[in-house]
Amino acid sequence: MGDRFPHRYPLGVDQHCARRAALTVAMTAAALWLATPPATARAEEGEPPEIQAQRLVHMLTYVGADYGAAVRDGTIISQLEYDEQLDLLTDAAKIAAHLTTGGSKEGAGIPPGIAALREKIEARAPQPDVAEAATLVARDVEATFHLADAPLVPPDPALAATLFATHCATCHGDTGRADTPRAETLIPRPTDFHDPEIVDGMSPLRAVTTTRFGVPGTAMAPFPFFTEEERWSLGFHLIGLRHAATRPSEAPLPSYTFIELALRSDDDLRHDLAARGVPEADRPAALAALRQRAPLDPAGTMRPLTRARAHITRALTATRAGDRSAARAPLATAASLALTAAPAPLRARGIDPTRLDDRLLGARTALDQDADPDALESALSALLREATYADVSLAATAPPSPRDQALTAASITLRNGIGAALGAAALLGATHRPRRAHLLLLLTLLGGAAASWATRALQHHLLGVLGLSALLTAALTTTASLQLLTSRETRLHADPRTEQEQTKAPLPPLLLVASCLGIATWSFSTLATGTLPLLAADGALGAITSGTLVATITVLLIAHLLGRATTRPSSPSQAHLRAGLTLLGALAFTALGASALERADHLPLPLIPLPRIPLLDTRPTLSTALAGMLVLFVWGLALLLRRNGDATEHVDPQ
Repeated sequence: MGDRFPHRYPLGVDQHCARRAALTVAMTAAALWLATPPATARAEEGEPPEIQAQRLVHMLTYVGADYGAAVRDGTIISQLEYDEQLDLLTDAAKIAAHLTTGGSKEGAGIPPGIAALREKIEARAPQPDVAEAATLVARDVEATFHLADAPLVPPDPALAATLFATHCATCHGDTGRADTPRAETLIPRPTDFHDPEIVDGMSPLRAVTTTRFGVPGTAMAPFPFFTEEERWSLGFHLIGLRHAATRPSEAPLPSYTFIELALRSDDDLRHDLAARGVPEADRPAALAALRQRAPLDPAGTMRPLTRARAHITRALTATRAGDRSAARAPLATAASLALTAAPAPLRARGIDPTRLDDRLLGARTALDQDADPDALESALSALLREATYADVSLAATAPPSPRDQALTAASITLRNGIGAALGAAALLGATHRPRRAHLLLLLTLLGGAAASWATRALQHHLLGVLGLSALLTAALTTTASLQLLTSRETRLHADPRTEQEQTKAPLPPLLLVASCLGIATWSFSTLATGTLPLLAADGALGAITSGTLVATITVLLIAHLLGRATTRPSSPSQAHLRAGLTLLGALAFTALGASALERADHLPLPLIPLPRIPLLDTRPTLSTALAGMLVLFVWGLALLLRRNGDATEHVDPQ
């Protein structure tokens, strides 16, 4: 498994003080999100799987870091610590077995990983080997259950300074050097936030985890009463203490959001600065600027997924206050932000975004069906965790390769263009003026792209706009299909018009409008959900543009070839084929439109227990199914009436 969050777990601990390992592990614990008491190793009865997974990650990272206090050079130096390691692994194995029951392939490698880790400890393997093995299993748990944590707003320096003076300075000192009289009496000694051996590998996330869980066996107690804003503000403050005396650089620096800085240690940032060509002599000042000024930039709050998380949090707050109606609007806004901006960048990084959509559907269903408060909060919390995981995935990983970006852009363009290609093919097959039709379709394609670019800032309305446009296209395409189905060319075996009259015939107006609107909707949705989100996620312009253009040309070529195959209006079979193409196009747009409006909370969302439709990338719902059935019913009724009409025309009046 690839390392999506390489900064989150250490591969070693402080070898100068064995007992300091316990403190190091707390700073590296990635049992994220919920404040589970660290001293409680065993899972509580009735805990949700996500909480058990967080507990498991916490235990694994503790074992990986604290092992150095139990074994050194193949010799047990503390039998108490060594026994504690084995006890924790016994409990970890039980939790892992419980989490992976049911035959699911997800997380199948977790129990064997824990067993291999135990074998290393029983063999008294070197500490780096044990720490790495524990880290790998912890990453597997994190990826399986999508555990992540990130701030929602920039830190508040004044708030952080007050919290530090009130709760931390007694032990850690006013400047964070742990040089107070109380610190002298504590074993192990509190962390010196100026010690590079400890702080170089520490990120604000690690500091936040420590305030959430505390450190067992030390004077570091958890602070469960901190709010998330307080916790993150303090975490940034702790990591910035060592840089307070350094004058920040005034030179232009690499751009980081506060979320990216929350996930990166000083070592990570030094590596990034070196890779970007910042001279070594300038790196301390650059690092001071990144720790002191950069986190305060509010630009990170404009990330679509960060905004979606904020809206989900508002929905949670409303439901906890008993006001379910107030949760609908923020949840719909979160859906529009998350489902238009996230899937393309996540797919380019090899992360399946369908789980985010499934969590949204679960939250909407719980809200629509008036689920009990606990079930509704659980569904919204699961959605928030998934949105946070997606947000952190985009912030913590490097941009994908240009090849992956191009393939992602092309796949989205092709999938969105199914309905448009079918409608355009029917238009090209029904006209003897293909050049004019090609020109109109091309102009419409450019118009849809321009509209998407012009409205790119209105992401919270995109789902509604896409849904309405797709359903309107579906309605017009269905009507055009019925018109083709009942046309004289379809019903008779010969076209009464001469070839000259056919050549002079105008473009079919209704089919023309439907096809152009379908092309515009395709172009709009491709840019809104594919090209633009990929570019916004530090994408390569050339690769994304080339992938989009190649797929666009492919869709238009398919439409052209299908149109060429149906260009004989005198043949009823060809006219039937054109009508069938428009019907399939109408069904594709119906699924797209109903799905978008459901997620934007404009249609009810009862789920159907059927698998996701891969070609359209949507999960069947009652509204989607009913809309498709309506299109088929109207088309079938028209076909029946047409056959009755044919029978009447052939009846002998005698």
